[in-house]
Amino acid sequence: MAIDTFFAFSGVYADVEDALADYDAVHALHTEVGLIDAYDAAVVERKADGKVKIVKKHETPTRVGGVLGGGVGLATGLVVVAISDMEAKVEAAMKRAEKVQAKQLKADQRAIEADAKDEAS
Repeated sequence: MAIDTFFAFSGVYADVEDALADYDAVHALHTEVGLIDAYDAAVVERKADGKVKIVKKHETPTRVGGVLGGGVGLATGLVVVAISDMEAKVEAAMKRAEKVQAKQLKADQRAIEADAKDEAS
């Protein structure tokens, strides 16, 4: 069974502009090392009415709004899923975040491919 290791990063920001700047830094980092398809990212914002809006995305992350937690106040976040080799570089690129959390993920590549085939049919 092919297992790949990824890290999920979530950063909380004071404003959308800071999150977008770090998003651009993460994108540039992956472009520079030739791993543009080895990560996923989105900037999300929770509005005063509690609705979550994806402001900018690299691909389509699933359920990214949950990283912003409960409550009705305004919040902005950047969510990045990247390969483990990029862990330190991604975390360093998220320098504008008020708080960054990282969690190691294990992905079964064969299961992902099977799910993608099922969705396509």
